[in-house]
Amino acid sequence: MTNQAVFSDKQVDTMVEKVKQFQPLSEELNAIPYQDRLALAKAVETKIAQERAPGDSLPALIVSTGTDSRGHEHLTNAQYTTPKGTADLYDLPGTIEKQPLKQEFKLDLDGTHSKHLETGGKEILYPKAQN
Repeated sequence: MTNQAVFSDKQVDTMVEKVKQFQPLSEELNAIPYQDRLALAKAVETKIAQERAPGDSLPALIVSTGTDSRGHEHLTNAQYTTPKGTADLYDLPGTIEKQPLKQEFKLDLDGTHSKHLETGGKEILYPKAQN
């Protein structure tokens, strides 16, 4: 997670409403770097858990994570669950999820996607040579 969460209570509330209406979360979450994406998803999961009463029809949100090859935690899935069933609300950015790769390498691609977001796609993302 980055030093300071870059999302507001309003963003959390908006995402909670989307979950309550069983709407996908991928577009909003994939528009922010993976560290903030995970923090936002966990904040939504916590808020929904606080609002739910036992036996409530309000869906629960279950956030799943994975680790890339560098040991960084990423959001890999978000599902709502109700007594009637579950459904996925989140997919990794672009075509990353469909790549025939091990999960950790998909998450490496997700990290590169996040760097692209952070630089606005204006910087070349090759390692700098060490002097």
